[in-house]
Parts: sequence; structure tokens; C-alpha cells
Amino acid sequence: MSSDSKHHERRLRRRHALDDVRGSLLFSYECRILNLSATGMAVETSARLAPCRSYTLKIDHEGKQIPIVGTVAWCRLQGTRPNAKAEATPVYAAGIELGEEVSGKALEVLPLLEQQGVLQLERRLSGHLVPRGAGGDAAQAAVVVRRLGRSGMVAEAPFFPEKGDLLDLWIGLDDEEGLALTARVGGVRPLDKREGIPWAELTVEYARVSAPDRARLDRLIRDELLDFSPPQPEG
Repeated sequence: MSSDSKHHERRLRRRHALDDVRGSLLFSYECRILNLSATGMAVETSARLAPCRSYTLKIDHEGKQIPIVGTVAWCRLQGTRPNAKAEATPVYAAGIELGEEVSGKALEVLPLLEQQGVLQLERRLSGHLVPRGAGGDAAQAAVVVRRLGRSGMVAEAPFFPEKGDLLDLWIGLDDEEGLALTARVGGVRPLDKREGIPWAELTVEYARVSAPDRARLDRLIRDELLDFSPPQPEG
């Protein structure tokens, strides 16, 4: 397999967005991890990282550091940000290809992704929603989940609730029961019409999840994240 083909295949691996996960790059560069997959990550740092150079990134998680070695694929200036002295400091974004597959550290990294990660779903999860307290005769609205996390989700629906509204959501899974929960609307963004009907992107946070449905949600996230096996060599 050519070098270009390997890089293309590596870029096809799913990246999971991380919420305020931090680490340090040797030598002592602080950074914020933007997303992470089995073969690469994107970081934000105040230091310009040299392309083609290898760095050790230590991910801070639950009082310990998880070391991961990677090579910088690209680095570009994003802008500036004031520091504690109100001085403008540069902000760089960099893409790092992992020299050590995260799958080899799955037991250490999976809890981090499960707790902080947001899945960009590759398969369509559909269901329906009903405004909380609307009564038994309330019309259901279709919903399609696009991003899924342990504390909330981003979904699309032909429905425009108000921020703070409570919704009863049901999401179909591979089993007959599906996933049922109550969620609070955090944001609403209009989308293009579909077949003449206005749709919206809804950002919601879970307000109530039963223990069995929490287990289903965790199992769904774990099953998606466990797709960590590195590409197999040709031949």
C-alpha cells in the first residue's frame, strides 16, 4: 500500500469530539484535545508544532496521564487569545497521526471517550418526540439523531420547541424497546425545508433517563467507540 493510500485510509477513521479534555505535549506544551480517533487527533495549543516531527501527548484523565505518541501531519495558526496578563498569545490547531494505535490502550482511553466524547453517528437513528405535558392526544414529531453523547444529543425534527422545553424522546435501536428519555431543549436552529416542511436542529440535554435506558445508551456508545481496530494490511 502506498504512503498516500495509508494516509487516506487513516483519515477515514471516525473522530470523536471531546469536551474540554486537556493534556501536555513534550516538551511541556499545554494543549486542548479537540477530537480523537483510533488513528489520529486534532489539538489546540499555543506552540507551533513542527510537521513530520513526533511528540508524546499525555492525556490527563482521572488523576493519571495516558501517554500517546504521534506525528504532526499539519499545523496552522488559528488566531490569538489573551493570556492571564492580557497579552495576545497565538493559538494553533494541529492534526496528529498516532504512531501507537489507541486500540492498544482501549481500556484506558475508552472511559475518557465514553464520559467526554460525542459520537458523530454514521448510521441513522430515528424515533419520535412529544412535548412534555402535552397530553395523550399530542401529535408525535419524527426525530433523527445526528450526534449522541452521555449527557445530550443533537437531533433534527420538523418541530420548533422553545429553549428550556421538556421533550419525551423515543429513539429506535436494534432491540424492540428502543431508548426512551426526557430531555431539555438547549438550542434550536432552523434547517432547510424537506418536502416543503420546515425542520430544525435541536440540541438537548437529558433531564431524566431510567437505569435500564441509561444502560442501553452506554452500551450503544461503547459499541460505537469499540470500532477501534486498525486497518488490516493488504494481502
